[in-house]
Amino acid sequence: PLDRLSPSEATEELQTLLNGFQTRRALPLAEALVARAPSERLPALLLAETQAELGRYDEAWAGFQRAFEREPGLRQQLSSRRYQVLQAYAEQTSWRGEPLPARWEQALGGHWRVEPGGEVVGTGGGLGTYELTALFDREAPTAPGYRLEVEVNRDPQGEGPALQAYAGVILGARSRGDFFTVFFVQNRRETDGMLAERGGAAAYRETHGVEPVVVRVTHQDGPRWRFPAEGGRLVPPQRGPWSKLALEVDGSRLQAWVDGEPVLDLQLARPLDGRVGLLKYYVHEFRYRNWTVTPR
Repeated sequence: PLDRLSPSEATEELQTLLNGFQTRRALPLAEALVARAPSERLPALLLAETQAELGRYDEAWAGFQRAFEREPGLRQQLSSRRYQVLQAYAEQTSWRGEPLPARWEQALGGHWRVEPGGEVVGTGGGLGTYELTALFDREAPTAPGYRLEVEVNRDPQGEGPALQAYAGVILGARSRGDFFTVFFVQNRRETDGMLAERGGAAAYRETHGVEPVVVRVTHQDGPRWRFPAEGGRLVPPQRGPWSKLALEVDGSRLQAWVDGEPVLDLQLARPLDGRVGLLKYYVHEFRYRNWTVTPR
């Protein structure tokens, strides 16, 4: 209970929850801490950050603005990207979030919903690197051995030469600065360069009738992004808009298949234990279905 913690202890606990993606648990603590110490700037900023991670951008923006009015220098604590994303949402939406089933926990902003048929929909940009937003499975195993399967819709909303759409899963998330991701890349600039020897992305689309898609693995290592699978792997041409991504994690070994075709077999530097869930980058809408995580 909050009344058993000193202000500094409560603030430290709140920061620990946020750093560990425990956003839903952090919200009541942040609200109680601000109510107990309304003039303290750090609890107010942490409450605004918690609201933003849950997609409650209008409330978060109002909280940040109140803090900035009291102390203008606080704005420097926000990255320019995060500040711009928050401002854009505050100006364009009044979305206050929708309750998710107990199995799912949102982090790093964006908008997530689960439709009656079980399809998971992610929209909007998040607050992480490249507007990353994540949805964690509270029931998934955290042991370093499991098989994960999910179908991803590879026809994101958004056309034009600047299409930037990355979607997949987040693996072994220990904190906001330490996690692995495996995702589909639908970024016309990137795939055009990767397919230059084959005539570029346009030639691929003409031949196969679909957008070229690459599977990539990354590691968020503190402030640095690491790419264990350099350049990624072009996946087989899809048959329809949905593709099945299957992953097997055995300690530090990671294997991946797309529509039954092997695309990755990597030995990483350490076991992939930690929280597991869905993710997407940038604002394009993605849909996911048939999510299963089975211990091995």
